[in-house]
Amino acid sequence: MDQTQPRYRRHIMWCKHDGKKVFGVANLPLGAEQSYFTHETFPTVVLAHGLGADHTHRDAYSNLLADHGFVTYAIDFCGGGETSKSDGSTLDMTVETERDDLLAAVKLMLDEPFVNKSSLFLMGSSQGGYVSARLAQEMPDTFKALALVYPAFVLYDNARETYPEGSDIPDESEVLGVRLSRAYAQAAMAHDPYEGMPGFSKPVLIVHGSEDSIVPIAYSKRAAKVLPQAHLEVIEGANHGFRGEALDRSAHLVLDFLTKQLGSSC
Repeated sequence: MDQTQPRYRRHIMWCKHDGKKVFGVANLPLGAEQSYFTHETFPTVVLAHGLGADHTHRDAYSNLLADHGFVTYAIDFCGGGETSKSDGSTLDMTVETERDDLLAAVKLMLDEPFVNKSSLFLMGSSQGGYVSARLAQEMPDTFKALALVYPAFVLYDNARETYPEGSDIPDESEVLGVRLSRAYAQAAMAHDPYEGMPGFSKPVLIVHGSEDSIVPIAYSKRAAKVLPQAHLEVIEGANHGFRGEALDRSAHLVLDFLTKQLGSSC
């Protein structure tokens, strides 16, 4: 086979919950499409993007993983950003609605014949990392491991510092150019992301830039201490939203971490 050609095919896959449709793109390694007949299964990664983004912002990770034999499924959160193909607007979105979207994506993958259910992973970036960690804590037996890239564990503090009274939240605000509702801030301040971390004992990789101006690296350093099996990789000089060499290094760190888990017994 020509090694310059992708060793996977892209498929649009929708999932649904509570009357909402969630758009996603699955990369299926060659052979996965015949799994119904061959019963061959593949390690699978469900990917979650950050605030204001869409599934294409995870392409560097999903394409590399699929090229190494992983099924990947990257979704657009409902109202996750202006380019999202899923239902809803950003004013409808909160970390709770994103948790529900991600759960629907996980359930869809668990129903697919090509998925190795004992090798199911979550990978999330920024707000998608926050949501991925939240779902992993709720379903610790479902996932083999968790990969987080500059996870936005700052959301809880940001909301409480911005609206210290809790009742002074405006009906609409803007964060990083994204229009958000009162419900978004209320959901962010309702859940301390560190509370449930000790209950997730599976391996966790955290990748964070040393110069992150949006989510200070201190939040990932704290998570690495609270999570029982976490390892923090720092990319020196990198800011939030990796590009270029930082993005390539991050993608390979995630690939190496998840590949290592396939040989583990946890």
